[in-house]
Amino acid sequence: MLNCSHCDAQYLRWQGRCNECGKWGTIAEDGSAPQAATSSKKKGGAPAASVLDLAKASSAPADHIATNIDELDRVLSGGLVGGSVTLLAGEPGIGKSTLIAQLAASLSGAGKAYYV
Repeated sequence: MLNCSHCDAQYLRWQGRCNECGKWGTIAEDGSAPQAATSSKKKGGAPAASVLDLAKASSAPADHIATNIDELDRVLSGGLVGGSVTLLAGEPGIGKSTLIAQLAASLSGAGKAYYV
């Protein structure tokens, strides 16, 4: 962490002039670790995941949910997979929102579909 020796303003990276007091050359490292690094260790977080031997791992084919949009089903290798996340990205104006609206309309017949 960097501190101004004149007003004690804190900065994450060095800069020549303090934005708070306007003094030049007063920003120096105080020797302590950044707060984000120390506070995350104190909280504990999630327990470490166990190591799985790949020789003992098993796999099963995923169940796909057909979207009834032929090209989308083809790109997704058969449709959406429950519990997965699919990122839809592209240039502005190529139809991402339109595709998602069509998908929501297509899936609304099978239950609830939310478009946020």
